[in-house]
Amino acid sequence: MWIIYALIHSLTRAAFAETNRLFKPDGEKLSFWQGLFAFLILLPMAPFLIWPREEMFYFAAAGSSLILTAGSLANLALSAERNSRHAGIHMPLEALAAFILWLVLHPVSGPHPAALKGIAAAFLLMSFALSKVRRDPLSWHVFLVVVPVGISYAVAGVVTKTIVPPYNVINLALCYAIVNFAVMTGVMSFYLLVKRKLGQGLTGEKHIRAGFGAGFSSAIGYTAFVAAVALSPNPGYVSALAMLLPVWLLIWRDFAGISDDINPRYAFLIGAGAVIMVASLLRLF
Repeated sequence: MWIIYALIHSLTRAAFAETNRLFKPDGEKLSFWQGLFAFLILLPMAPFLIWPREEMFYFAAAGSSLILTAGSLANLALSAERNSRHAGIHMPLEALAAFILWLVLHPVSGPHPAALKGIAAAFLLMSFALSKVRRDPLSWHVFLVVVPVGISYAVAGVVTKTIVPPYNVINLALCYAIVNFAVMTGVMSFYLLVKRKLGQGLTGEKHIRAGFGAGFSSAIGYTAFVAAVALSPNPGYVSALAMLLPVWLLIWRDFAGISDDINPRYAFLIGAGAVIMVASLLRLF
């Protein structure tokens, strides 16, 4: 079941990237509306949820929110600067760091030796194809953004898996997401207030429409991410499947007749790598 949640998460990441490309909003203002709309979309479910009593659950959700908010700002700035060319380029590092960190903390959770070669080959194939899927080369400037985002996202994934048990996952994932987006909204409100941007076009139609699209996709995607991480053998696998992002973008933009420089051959290799990884994890060969 975690694979389905992971695929939903990767699909909503693509929707988020497409929203940013379509509206080209100010990244800081978009992050505010993203958090607020996601929070408001999920809030009606709050009275019907069973909320955990452990304080660490809320500390972890708030801490993850701070990490993801900072990473989202960095990604949005990079994506807007380069027209989504490097959307998700941090994901190989995120996947690898999460995999290693979880393995260090839980050595017995390693993959079966028979599956390890297939998983490693799939990861290398997907990482290589992701680096080549667009013609725009990975510059030093992009690298300096990618490294801290990838590592911090990996830490957030490991913390999430540590805190959220693999049962009643949808209930707990919704609780986790509601806290996450509440904190994100508060942090971005304070951030915009300090930068004196709270009233500068914040309520413009472009930012509200972009914020609703980002908030809607994030509400679904982050809930799916938490559920996938909780159920998966290792959070690194969830991040690895998120590398399907350019595949979803290619399919959508081809369907919508939007020109793009995504290389179909490398997109196919990413998809093939994802199939090999899933098949290896399920030990289908």
